[in-house]
Amino acid sequence: MLRISLTVIVVIVLLGISYGREQYGDYCEKFGLSEIQPPIFNGERFCLSDRNYKYCRSYNCPTPDCLHPLAPATGVCQYCEGKCSYGGTMYNIGGFSIKCLDGSNMCACSRNNRILKTRIAAYPRDMCFKKT
Repeated sequence: MLRISLTVIVVIVLLGISYGREQYGDYCEKFGLSEIQPPIFNGERFCLSDRNYKYCRSYNCPTPDCLHPLAPATGVCQYCEGKCSYGGTMYNIGGFSIKCLDGSNMCACSRNNRILKTRIAAYPRDMCFKKT
């Protein structure tokens, strides 16, 4: 009986490390590294990882205000010619320099829905608490 109890405790501890989905901060979720994340319909998820977890911000795709939206090379959210879709908002090319979703870097919109950013180290937990 003791052996079974210890086995159950070890399994719970291991699952706590590898499967840690929980709300983290005001607008983030924390997942275990190997945990399968639920799908997002009409949206995307931006994640940063540390040794044990992924910290992810989810957002809805903005509605393109053009007749022929373009599909991005990566990601899901469509965009319009001359604009970028980033973090749930549509921006004009070269028309913004804001905090990136990681909360540490500055981002700008470039052609073909490419987002340019500075290269400051970003910490996953900090991303969940910094305002962008």
